[in-house]
Amino acid sequence: LFGHRRYLWLLLMRGMFGAAAMSTYYLSINNLPLADAVTLFFLNPAVTAVAAWAFLREPLGAKGAAGVGVSLVGLLLLSQPPFIFDPHGEGWGHARLLGT
Repeated sequence: LFGHRRYLWLLLMRGMFGAAAMSTYYLSINNLPLADAVTLFFLNPAVTAVAAWAFLREPLGAKGAAGVGVSLVGLLLLSQPPFIFDPHGEGWGHARLLGT
């Protein structure tokens, strides 16, 4: 039903990580502005590519690395963290830091 028995632990890990991803997404929606939460959620492919490169030794390539870099720059521009854009301002509150 679930494929070969030797891959059952991979299926369970995939389910656990998927559940954790959705749980943290709902937590971020609760604690962040909606635009920041959705931006973080759509950063998933870039994080997955870096994790596959780091842990599974999959090749990332120049185009993949450029895509990850552009995604991170876009995240910084959209979320505008105060330590970069407003160093003398009030900063983020506790809830926003928890959501991030």
